Amino acid sequence: MTITAAAADSAIPRDAGGQSAISARTRRVFLLTLLASILVETAWMLAVPPFVGMDENQHATKAAAVARGDWNPRHRLAGAYGGVVQAPASLVEAARPECEGRNTTDRFNCQPITHLGNDMVTVTSLAASYNPLFYAVVGTAGRPFTGIGSLYAMRACAGLLCAIMIALASAIVSRWATTRTPLVALQIGAVPVLWYSTSILAPNGLEMCCGLAVWSALLGVVRSHGHPDRMTIVVGTTAACVMSLIRGAGPFWLTLILFAIFVMAPSSTTRQVFRSKWARWSGLAVALSIVGAGAWTLASWTSVPPPPAPHPGSPIAATITGLPLWAIGSYAVYPGPWETAPIAVYMIGIVVWGAFLGSALLRARRAIWVSTGFVALVSALIPVVLTMATYHRIGLFWQGRYALPFVVGISLMLGYALDERCVRVPIWLSAPVLAGSSLAILISLTAIVHNYLPYRSTLQGWFVPSGVMLTILIFASAGLSLLVIRQGSNVLIDGNSASDRVSRRTTAVGREHHVSDDARLSTVPNDP
Repeated sequence: MTITAAAADSAIPRDAGGQSAISARTRRVFLLTLLASILVETAWMLAVPPFVGMDENQHATKAAAVARGDWNPRHRLAGAYGGVVQAPASLVEAARPECEGRNTTDRFNCQPITHLGNDMVTVTSLAASYNPLFYAVVGTAGRPFTGIGSLYAMRACAGLLCAIMIALASAIVSRWATTRTPLVALQIGAVPVLWYSTSILAPNGLEMCCGLAVWSALLGVVRSHGHPDRMTIVVGTTAACVMSLIRGAGPFWLTLILFAIFVMAPSSTTRQVFRSKWARWSGLAVALSIVGAGAWTLASWTSVPPPPAPHPGSPIAATITGLPLWAIGSYAVYPGPWETAPIAVYMIGIVVWGAFLGSALLRARRAIWVSTGFVALVSALIPVVLTMATYHRIGLFWQGRYALPFVVGISLMLGYALDERCVRVPIWLSAPVLAGSSLAILISLTAIVHNYLPYRSTLQGWFVPSGVMLTILIFASAGLSLLVIRQGSNVLIDGNSASDRVSRRTTAVGREHHVSDDARLSTVPNDP
């Protein structure tokens, strides 16, 4: 006997009219996650000095230019590192001390080329040819301010966009999860370098958070057997469109995510999705976004600066050197691309991720094993192939965090696998996981402040946070995250007990995948 669409969809919250309900529980998860994200991002924004973030001065001048009407895909080239844009003189002067200390800038990036009057000058920016949509939003937020104040306003705007996307991802996971485990998995997947990326002025952080939301929505599609609720469709489609538009690599990561989901999804779910009207409309919106992003890339290609002098050495040796840096860079490397975190941060990551991976992989069905292996293998091969192909022209450019929009799916897929087997993470175990992750972030922030304190005199406008302030922000965020996880309780949720939903879901899994009798539970006790 096959599972009907109505039965497969019965676990999804509905209102009296049959439409997908945004329940009080969903709203609580969203608001708690939003506040928790803002607190941890605030800690990072305070700890990382102005313009110390990776290429932050380049993104700041681009955002200021777009906010003042520069939507031209083509820019005149000057120097070795970027196209010419117009930016406020106060912003350029505030960034100059940090800019001149970098080896990826020249005087055209750091000092005005020409003075235009009305506090406007021309400088070069590596981001001059990037898609302007992200920069239009954050640049508008920074326009009423000058100098350092403008940068912090743009950081705050970028961080808020990221926090909203993370909160939406958490809300979506809470709608399809039948235990607390996927919410714990989402917290584990939010690694320190992701939080760092959300707190500086660059589109990378928002791209990562969109990846998190896309993964969450697509796993909801799989859980509902191709019958997702409206909120899942809207959030997933919106995140996919934004992800396609804000960075050139977005469409590539999105394609890989879709393929990984295709690998793990049952064939009946895939067929149902292809027959669904919602999938056609969502696909059309995403396709149009990808076409728009591609059109911008083609139009701006002539503005890409020529590479500097060829890099000497062997690309093979560079790849061997880069492999460990890329691996740890996907967890914790900041604020510079080669500045590693204290060893304690990596030890905490090994313990948390080791226990999580071991538990999940032992219980995951074969399709999830294959999909997880695909994500891990592809994310490891991409930097190797790119470095071998481009080393002599652009050097060792890859950073481990670049693949995070794709890699964050590993934790969510494994959380899905544990949830599928009715494995529950009790609160007493969730708390140490959150405490460990928070401690890793606090150690990182303390190290950054300590490392940059000797240069405080040259870092204009840096408000140095105290250790007490950072501790309060990080562990207050952890407390709110624990409240989010508690929303995944197996008590009555949205009119259906979680045990009833687990019963429906495990029956479907058993029929499609021949799971063991132990996995087909009719009831699940409440979480302690």
